[in-house]
Amino acid sequence: MLEPQYIPLELQQRDVDILGVVVDADTDYEARWTSLRNILKENFPKIPTHMPPGGLCLEGSKRVGVWIMPNNGATGMLETFMSSLIPNTDDPIWKHARKSVDKAVKLGAECKALHSDKSNIHTWLAWHDPPGQGIGRAVMRNCFNCEAEMALKFVAWFKELYQIS
Repeated sequence: MLEPQYIPLELQQRDVDILGVVVDADTDYEARWTSLRNILKENFPKIPTHMPPGGLCLEGSKRVGVWIMPNNGATGMLETFMSSLIPNTDDPIWKHARKSVDKAVKLGAECKALHSDKSNIHTWLAWHDPPGQGIGRAVMRNCFNCEAEMALKFVAWFKELYQIS
């Protein structure tokens, strides 16, 4: 999706009226935003210099929306976003999952610092019923707080992009 011609080619498709782009910032939020901005600039010359904190929706002959995980302004990924949806960050199981990941790394687990949020979320999910469910299924089973501030911001962006009341 981040190849320079991918998004422009998608926008040329007849059956595409709205294109939503959700990507991880990973380790360099600014580089990710600059890359996306440069790709979109040709089709949307009025694209803002800075990513709006509530996500970006652009209107032209087509609609394009951009959300950079976790929050349109920080490094991270989907799992970083999902960490903000933990129902209770004081929950002893969440705290224990994070401590377990830290200890596993100290014992030699091959978990890169970049992926600590992935390890934390998936360890926490491993201790739910059923164990080891993916994020999508965990959302459907109400393991996360879908009323959390970041969840509401993402839903608001999604509704604006796809013009849902």
